Amino acid sequence: MNIERLLLTAVGTCLGLVIGVLAYGSLLRTTWRVERYTIIDAPVAVIHPLIESPKEWTRWVSGGNTVGSEPYGGERGVGAGLRWEGGEFEVIASDPEQGVRYEARAGGLPPADGSLSYSHAQGGTQ
Repeated sequence: MNIERLLLTAVGTCLGLVIGVLAYGSLLRTTWRVERYTIIDAPVAVIHPLIESPKEWTRWVSGGNTVGSEPYGGERGVGAGLRWEGGEFEVIASDPEQGVRYEARAGGLPPADGSLSYSHAQGGTQ
């Protein structure tokens, strides 16, 4: 086998692998869902203002770095948001009885929609 044929085989194999990976990737789901539940010992009326105010998120969000974050677009409700180096999120819907929907953007990735839903439950709010 000469060097040209060997090189052509190597390039063809690499190209085939790339096409295979891209084809497999196109079959994967583009959305996912995570749900967690807890009972909070407080009524919805107390919880909702903390959820619809991005400034309040800095007090209770875990796992996120809110150092240096800046609120924008109002104090609370639709259009209120929080911006930090490399990302931001904005409230896109707010209902005192059902919860808050938001859109998060970070690192040049497509926007991610999220929500915090709640309802009245025995002993507080779920």
